Amino acid sequence: MGSFGTHKTQSPGEYLDVFRYCQSMCLLAAKAAGVQAIDGIYQNVRDIVGFENDVNNIKLMGFDGKLTLHPDQISSVHKLFEPTNDELHDAVNIVRLWEDEGSLEYKGKMIDVPHYVRAKKVIARSTKKRDDMQSDRNASKNNKTTVSMSSSSQKSTSKQQSTTTNTDDTQDEIFPRVYLGKYYEDLEPGLTIRHFLTRTVTESDNVFFTCLTLNPAPIHLDHELAKENSKALSSSAEGKPLFNSMFTLALLVGMSVPEATHGTTIANLGFSEVLLPKPVYPGDTLRAETVVLDRRESKSRPTQGIVTLQHLAYNQRGEIVCKATRQALMKKKRS
Repeated sequence: MGSFGTHKTQSPGEYLDVFRYCQSMCLLAAKAAGVQAIDGIYQNVRDIVGFENDVNNIKLMGFDGKLTLHPDQISSVHKLFEPTNDELHDAVNIVRLWEDEGSLEYKGKMIDVPHYVRAKKVIARSTKKRDDMQSDRNASKNNKTTVSMSSSSQKSTSKQQSTTTNTDDTQDEIFPRVYLGKYYEDLEPGLTIRHFLTRTVTESDNVFFTCLTLNPAPIHLDHELAKENSKALSSSAEGKPLFNSMFTLALLVGMSVPEATHGTTIANLGFSEVLLPKPVYPGDTLRAETVVLDRRESKSRPTQGIVTLQHLAYNQRGEIVCKATRQALMKKKRS
């Protein structure tokens, strides 16, 4: 922080306001991205009491861990992030109520998906008799199944099948998954999907992508060259650098994902055609459509099929700026 002219980041006990804001934004960004949120260092390596107070605070905020500067701090992090017996007990009960009974109440309080997700995370983080607790829970399930069989074997069979499916899908998941894409059977030839995501591309997008991909072509970076090209071509682009076409292609495929292939695609097998009929310049706004051209069963994978998709990107004037035909290996629905 010294490079910003900062004399200190903390007053006794907590960050100064600007750094508390940075801390909060990092936490929220990590949660939005679905990745672990790890808090920064505590500089006074001799102040273990202060360090443990800091760890307690960031644990309550929702951080998943903390960076350490000294070996003496490591044991404190493990100790304080290890769930207490009460926390683990509550977590196991919440998961049981949610998965086995569909209950929405625990200890007089409403429980919902966030409580269930947090409980799964608590259990995953705990090292205390996790296997024993899972065995107890399985035994509880077996007892319930036995009772239900005596009253109705048909109901029990249905319950067992449901339990088996849920266990296979979710027992190792900390974050319940949500898939939005279409399966092989849904992608019938002739189907046209208009995608809801749109994007106004900026000069920063162009510069960052061009530099990230080590592309030195001045046509993407040099405004003076762009002015010369604009005059030579009698273009109305007003000297704007031409957008990197690989970015345009990547953006087009990305915009198509939510309604077409999110969570249902196994692999992208390749592109059979990529056309760029019109240029893209910074400031253009793009939208996308997908047309299903063809599909066929996979010869070696009976649970999957190959679908040919044509993706189309349009600018704000309705002109096609990119047309890409690709083949994707898609999941089939479960029988």
